[in-house]
Amino acid sequence: LLCVLPQAGMGQQTTAAPTDEEEQIDNSIRKLGYVSGQVVQCKTASPEKAKLEKHALEIANGILRLFGSDRAFMFAATYGAGVTEKIEPSKCAEAIQRYETAVAKLKVLATK
Repeated sequence: LLCVLPQAGMGQQTTAAPTDEEEQIDNSIRKLGYVSGQVVQCKTASPEKAKLEKHALEIANGILRLFGSDRAFMFAATYGAGVTEKIEPSKCAEAIQRYETAVAKLKVLATK
C-alpha cells in the first residue's frame, strides 16, 4: 500500500493546470451567458424575447460545437442566472450595450 500511494499522488500531479487563455475563454463565456440572460429579462415584448432566446440557443450550440459540453453548460447556467436574478430597469441600457458589443465581437470572430 505504501508503494502505491506515492504513485497515485504522482498521477494527480501530472494533470495539466488550466492556462490563462482557457481561463479567459471561460470568463468570456460566463459573462456572455449572464448578460444574455439579463437582456432577455430587460425585454418585455414577446417577439423580442423570443428572438433573444433563440439567439442564446444558437450561441450555446456554437459553444457546444467549438468548445464542448462543459463550456456550453457553463453558458447555459450563467444565462439562467442572468434571467432569474432581478436587474434594475435603470441598468437595462448598460446590459443591452454590453450584449450588443459581445455579439458584434462574436460575429467578427465567426468571420475569421
